[in-house]
Amino acid sequence: MAYTSLKSAPKAFDQHKRLIVVQVAAVTAIVLLLFAKPFLSEGSSGHELMETAGFGFVLVCFLGRLWSILYVGGRKNDELVVSGPFSMSRNPLYFFSIIGAVGIGFGQKRGVRSA
Repeated sequence: MAYTSLKSAPKAFDQHKRLIVVQVAAVTAIVLLLFAKPFLSEGSSGHELMETAGFGFVLVCFLGRLWSILYVGGRKNDELVVSGPFSMSRNPLYFFSIIGAVGIGFGQKRGVRSA
């Protein structure tokens, strides 16, 4: 005898609401990026630290992606690789790409605004 749950299935999230939230967030982010002033002045020790950290993240991205690509080699179509970098993440190439994008953001130079 099969037992059925008396609870109804959860209602699916309304995609229209999700699109509105994403559009509002995108417009807000664009406005903030256009009119925000840099927090750290160029040449300050904090600015230099951010650029160094950004370079480090990009270097980790490069080395991590290289490690992942060389580790999987030509066997990705023959077997499911679950060791090496693939034991820590299902797709380490995406993970290291995100680290690289953060590094590019940290190392981004901004133009000096005139008063």
